Amino acid sequence: MPAVLVGLDALPLSVNGKLDRKALPAPAADRTAVAPRGETERILAALVAEVLGLPVEQVGADDNFFSLGGDSISAIQLGSRARHAGLALTPRTVFDRRTVARIAAAVSPSPAGRRPAVAATGTLAATPSASGCATAAARSAGSDRPSPSPSPPASTRPGSPPPWTP
Repeated sequence: MPAVLVGLDALPLSVNGKLDRKALPAPAADRTAVAPRGETERILAALVAEVLGLPVEQVGADDNFFSLGGDSISAIQLGSRARHAGLALTPRTVFDRRTVARIAAAVSPSPAGRRPAVAATGTLAATPSASGCATAAARSAGSDRPSPSPSPPASTRPGSPPPWTP
């Protein structure tokens, strides 16, 4: 269902007789966006504009996320950006509430605040399967101590490149 209908006397055609989409007039904006009323609405309106690639001024408190061009993927992106902004928002809330004002009324501050959920740096422990492989390789080599990383076997064919080393 189109959001706006524009009446034309004739359709613009290209030299080949096909519809010239670039020559079609842009629909007139006959509405003004209702300004967001609270801090949460302002944050959500800015995030919706960012996710949908719209100017912030075009996103109002009563605008429907999906009428502005949102879809399921952009609802997931909105939830992710809202969490980074300190708001607990799920895509389900976006589907259920749809407008910026109704979504803002349903969200709460994120328990983690604006901090990332996982540290971006540091040492990562080996997975159980990787640990098992390292232990098995060490045992087959005659040692009870796991090796940090098993090396691939050296090639025995004549003329082959030197063996890979980590």
